[in-house]
Amino acid sequence: LEQLPGLLKLGGQFILTSPYTWLAEFTPRENWLGGFARDGLPVPTFDAIKKLLSPHFSLWQRLDLPFLIREHSRKFQLGISEATIWLRR
Repeated sequence: LEQLPGLLKLGGQFILTSPYTWLAEFTPRENWLGGFARDGLPVPTFDAIKKLLSPHFSLWQRLDLPFLIREHSRKFQLGISEATIWLRR
């Protein structure tokens, strides 16, 4: 995320989608942007992303995108990712 301003020209846009499922087996806990508590208060992932991006990007749109994962013929997982669209300033 910190490298994105150098990758997009002014007026460029990018879409970020994630269910914000932080699992230590995939991302070391020290790299988590949110999904934990600090001083007894929850740290939402979106707030951390917005703080990182807001110096160079404007949030254009934010929406929920459902997705379905088939585990086997009788079991499915329904999840919801958050999609954000950002415009390079």
